Amino acid sequence: MLLKFRHIKISLPLFWKFTIAIIALVAIFGSVNVFFIRNSIYKTLRFEMERRGLVIARGIAEKSINWILYDDIASLYKLIDEVSSIDSSVAYVFILNGNNKVIAHTFENGMPQNLIDANKIGKNKSESTILIKKKNEENTLIKDIAVPILEGKAGVVRIGLNEKHIYAVINDSINTLLIMVIVFLFIGIFGALIFSYIITKPIKVISNIAENIDLNYLDNKAQNRIDYMRIFPGKIGKFFHIRDELDLLVAKFNKMLERLGKKYSELQMIQSSLVQSEKLTRSALSLRALRMK
Repeated sequence: MLLKFRHIKISLPLFWKFTIAIIALVAIFGSVNVFFIRNSIYKTLRFEMERRGLVIARGIAEKSINWILYDDIASLYKLIDEVSSIDSSVAYVFILNGNNKVIAHTFENGMPQNLIDANKIGKNKSESTILIKKKNEENTLIKDIAVPILEGKAGVVRIGLNEKHIYAVINDSINTLLIMVIVFLFIGIFGALIFSYIITKPIKVISNIAENIDLNYLDNKAQNRIDYMRIFPGKIGKFFHIRDELDLLVAKFNKMLERLGKKYSELQMIQSSLVQSEKLTRSALSLRALRMK
């Protein structure tokens, strides 16, 4: 059994074609920009955060040398607490002595032991940086930076920077971009409405004249001619002295009507001549018939 499929004809106005095209273009443009913004901002902010973390860690390492040597733990706590309170992105700070023992930290619920050996500085290296996933928060990443104190002889400073503020900046940027995309989308739809009107108005006028053309008045140029300058698109072109394909289309249509009018006038004249000739022929035949009688 063969199945016959009928082609469904859908009439789609020009405005909706423009609108669909604009929505598709804006959606592609927005998606591509969101992707590039997310990646570029993330890389830039992560680099800046790492550089800032190194500066903070080196500053702590430099200031804490004497306090470690004199075993001034209170001053060490005061120092790391000040650093944590100044920078909101600092998740934690702790200091290890030369024996890899924690002597000061900013953790309120105790120092996590598994964090101590998570980041170690290799030989002949001035720092070490790794990414750590926060416990119970898989989407939260911590940039852990380790800087040695007196080349590691006096200990190590460890600082963790939370990447939450990076995602906050990225989300703000993306939200701003989406607002701009929505605004441009509405502007584009409004532009599609205007352009579709500009294009379709002369075509509708031509279609209306072609459908309702009166053969008896084809020679009347004023009745059948399209006065493009009275139509809104024509007024715009006249104001800016711009001519385009629509002007050419209207001009060609008017010339076609003029030629059609001339041909129709010639046809009427020929028809009149034929009628007159027929009348004369009938008259001649009638006279001939009378003479024969």
